[in-house]
Amino acid sequence: MIKAICFDLDGVYFTEAGKKGYERRLLELSPKSPEEVREFIYNSKATRDHHLGLLSIDEYLNEMNEALEVNLDFGVFKEIYTDYYEVNPEIKEVILDLKVRGYIICACSNISESRIKALQEKFGFFSDFDALVFSFKERVFKPDQKIFEALVREAGCLPEELVYADDN
Repeated sequence: MIKAICFDLDGVYFTEAGKKGYERRLLELSPKSPEEVREFIYNSKATRDHHLGLLSIDEYLNEMNEALEVNLDFGVFKEIYTDYYEVNPEIKEVILDLKVRGYIICACSNISESRIKALQEKFGFFSDFDALVFSFKERVFKPDQKIFEALVREAGCLPEELVYADDN
């Protein structure tokens, strides 16, 4: 019997507009090629380490400024990091309906601590979830088994009692 339902954040709870807007703004600001900018955003060691909680926001911003030849201070960075994000109203409606029906609602994401704090400040969405599991806390990315073990533990159910919705 299903007891818990988990949602990814980027691309599920939040629309794709957030990631796409962030990428678009960095492409506009950096003199680097689109390939170099995308490589930094999605595949660089700095981004990976920041999302795993191994690199502070200040260290990450320094790495970004150097790699992309930009000069962003934290205020501007925070704005473009979250400015384009929007909650998917259909998913939020489903979540609220499922909560009323008694399901445990979870979020599990490879999102960074700096972004999650900024999004919580902007949307106050933590209350939509009963359990939150993030890569920066667990120090591993999905699909590593350890993050899913943490998810099951936080949800307080058996693995076979949890359904996971992800855009990947």
